[in-house]
Amino acid sequence: MKKNLLFILILIFSIGSAGAQVDFIWGKQFGSDSDERTRNLMIDSLNNVYVVGKTRGKVGKEYFGKYDGFVVKIDSSANTKWAIQIGSKEEDDLIYPAIDRSGNLYVTGYIGVGAQYKSSPDTDVLVAKITSNGEIVWQKQYGTDSTDIGAGIAVGTDGDIYVIGSTEGVMGKTSGGKADCFILHLDNEGTQLNVLQFGTPGDDQGYGISTGMDSRIYVCGTTEGNMAGENAGKSDMFWGIYSKDLKQQKMIQSGTEKYDCAVEIKTDNKNNIYIAGSTDWILVPKEKLNGDCFLQKWNEKGEISWTEQFGTGNWDGINGLSVFQDKGVVVSGCMNNPMCQSFCKMYNEDGSLLWSRNFIAQGGRGTCGKGVCVNRQGYIFHTGYTGANLFSDLKGVHDVFLIKLKADIK
Repeated sequence: MKKNLLFILILIFSIGSAGAQVDFIWGKQFGSDSDERTRNLMIDSLNNVYVVGKTRGKVGKEYFGKYDGFVVKIDSSANTKWAIQIGSKEEDDLIYPAIDRSGNLYVTGYIGVGAQYKSSPDTDVLVAKITSNGEIVWQKQYGTDSTDIGAGIAVGTDGDIYVIGSTEGVMGKTSGGKADCFILHLDNEGTQLNVLQFGTPGDDQGYGISTGMDSRIYVCGTTEGNMAGENAGKSDMFWGIYSKDLKQQKMIQSGTEKYDCAVEIKTDNKNNIYIAGSTDWILVPKEKLNGDCFLQKWNEKGEISWTEQFGTGNWDGINGLSVFQDKGVVVSGCMNNPMCQSFCKMYNEDGSLLWSRNFIAQGGRGTCGKGVCVNRQGYIFHTGYTGANLFSDLKGVHDVFLIKLKADIK
């Protein structure tokens, strides 16, 4: 009852369309006496949730130094099953998780100076395989003599692993200049099978990756150069399709005269592509605010179906995207109105808003929404971090929060 009453206080905005409803199931807040920053989450077939991020304290059993990466497993009833930390004496981070058909968890991010087998004076890409019981099967690093970061990870239909990120060195055959994007292909033991580096003379960042039902690889990010056409502004968003052997099949670049960034990409069972992120200008006429969220639907031919743009008078962005097959897509992120507040929204396949929820704690440093996942039963899990008393008393500078919702779409 206490959680439900508290939820009424923090649910400050709620809209829905006819035939669409979303119910709050539970909310959970946890952390150390220091600082946690959630990155993303994934759910398995049993509705267990794996939350990843970084901590400056002790969330798991061992603290290595500065910021460590963390993984926390929470069951569908909000019980914490286990928590582990991965790190070095420097700053480390776990940014994205993925799960294979056997229930093994794969995570990527970066690891700093002092890590075992260190190849870089800055950071290396970190990939680890973890069992559903929290045992680290293997932990490996990939990189150059410069800064390398893993930003997204996905499991293919054959069980192989694909990682996207950025490098300031030469991870593939050549460097385009400044920072380039890379796609790293691994087997389920972490053995490198292939790597592709691509970019322009400008700054390019790879953020999102997913594998489709057609076994192809879908990626997205941002570029300052001419990745697939002339740059429209300061930086454009891009998305592309690759075969399993990392041969490019499609590359689309689009944007405005200012900054545009795609951070998430997902496909549905009809091979439609959804990308989401943030823009600093006008993607939809009359929708310019000031650093807005955007969601787009494309077909595999590279033709855009629709664009949704929304936000406040401050900087906003989508950080999470999940496809609810045959129903639409759910997005999550952060809006500043003026305090930072987390949100979840669901759109149908035609781009119509079905429902929207904003979450903000009273006082403190606001609530920043990160990842979101929805399963076939319509259960939605949303994570982020908060600097206030959201579902319990704040333990440190920022705590992790996890929310479970149930969507009923007729």
